[in-house]
Amino acid sequence: MRKSILAGALIGLVSALVSSPAQAQDAGKWEIGGFGRYNHYDSKLPIHPVDSTWRNRYGAGGRLGYFFSKNWEVEVDGSYNESNLYFPGILVTAWANMPFHARLLYNAPLGGDNFKFIIGAGPGLTKYKYATEGTNFNASALVGLRLHLFWWIHARIDGTLDYEPSATTSATYQSALGTESRTTLGLQAGLSLIPGGGCDHAGDAVTVSPSSATLAPGDKRTFSGSAMICGKPRPVTYSATGGDVTQSGEYTAGGTEGSYNVTATEPKSGKMGTASVTVRKPAPPPPPPPAPTLSRVALSPKDAKYEMPGGVDYSVTGYYSDGTSKVLSTCSLSGTGNPSVSGSRLSWPAPGSYSVTANCESKSDNANVLVTRRPPVIIINGTHFAFNSPKMVFNKKWADSLRAAADSLKRHPELRVRLDGNADYVGSDPHNCWLSWERAKSVRTELIKRGVKANQIVSVAGYSATVPLPENEILQTWRDTKAKKKDKGNWWDRRVEVNFADTPAPGTACPEASKSSAGKKATAKPAGAKKAAAKPPAAAKKP
Repeated sequence: MRKSILAGALIGLVSALVSSPAQAQDAGKWEIGGFGRYNHYDSKLPIHPVDSTWRNRYGAGGRLGYFFSKNWEVEVDGSYNESNLYFPGILVTAWANMPFHARLLYNAPLGGDNFKFIIGAGPGLTKYKYATEGTNFNASALVGLRLHLFWWIHARIDGTLDYEPSATTSATYQSALGTESRTTLGLQAGLSLIPGGGCDHAGDAVTVSPSSATLAPGDKRTFSGSAMICGKPRPVTYSATGGDVTQSGEYTAGGTEGSYNVTATEPKSGKMGTASVTVRKPAPPPPPPPAPTLSRVALSPKDAKYEMPGGVDYSVTGYYSDGTSKVLSTCSLSGTGNPSVSGSRLSWPAPGSYSVTANCESKSDNANVLVTRRPPVIIINGTHFAFNSPKMVFNKKWADSLRAAADSLKRHPELRVRLDGNADYVGSDPHNCWLSWERAKSVRTELIKRGVKANQIVSVAGYSATVPLPENEILQTWRDTKAKKKDKGNWWDRRVEVNFADTPAPGTACPEASKSSAGKKATAKPAGAKKAAAKPPAAAKKP
């Protein structure tokens, strides 16, 4: 039965520990409590051995303590305990043991302020009552546990030891109890009140955010103060120097430069927190840095090459004195050879090597471009055309070029071509113009005879002697043939080019003329269109 009661009490204490909020003792708090006590007397005392003596070993008492710091306490207690003395053949009743103690206690937290281990010691005295009273001094020790239950109420269970070094001062007790030293063990369990307990001021604090600020005269800044007292938030009031502050925390800086404070105060505890405020006039803004100047420009691409009728897209990058760069879109572009300019794209009307210049804010850069013409489909030249004649001359050796052009156009009826007729340098311009036109028309007639559809040939034109072949395209074997045949002109320039219709013309065609208006036939005197690569004969004869 007793074990069940003790187990139930322990379970109740542990449950209270888990469910109760933390509560700490503060300096200046008092503890008032009562307890029940069980005494285990020294075997030197003649305690009656019958079962009833267990009942008589219980007693009760009270305590009064004072916390002079958070965990240190001075405590006094006393209890009244009756028992029965036994002498052979005699049962003595109404014997009482009344121990009193003054102890210094330390309350050691066990993982928090809810649960504490108590240890302490101090002097005391034991009063006995048996017919007359007697008193013994003792030395007392205590170990125990303290559990905060709720509100101001704490539960305590303590074990005590009382050591009496000398016998009672009463002669009556000396004769009954002897004069030897004795030790009494006690077990105390009870409740205590600690009025006003439950607040741990160690965590009290008032803070202000932001903790510092720099303002110009007249500027405003809102500060937020918070107070935590006894683990709970509390409202604060505001005060300030060097300016005005509202009770919502808005501070307005005054007109005098200096260092000031905004203070938040928790009224009940008087605790304060501060933020520092520096009031100073703003420094004038620094002058703007000088605008960067354009150091150089770079035109890209530097060396371009394209085939007509295309063009080249240029870009200009500007580099500045501050190390930065950017693409410039306002630069002017120009080039030799009279190119057409569309935004940043340049295209040329004729093949050749040209230069391009970009001008930007007095800075310039140059680039080179090589313009080539799309090769003709085929060139019909050589002995197809005799000197000073528009008629075609056919032989086995030189018929291949005409046959190849006809076969290619028949295989690809979707192709559209242009026939460009040419003459060599010998003869007058009108006569060579007529020759070039007639040669182009004779090729057109021959291609149609060979099965080419007429709509595939979109145009014919004559260019007189204005479009000779470039010197670097003339093979040495051609020159050898000219010398062998004693050609009075350049047979390779007496040609008709079959070009794709969508390619640019090689130049400006001469006006088509009749034979009567073309003038005399060619002579050995050059027309001036191109200086002969080899000096022509004195007079040109019809081959």
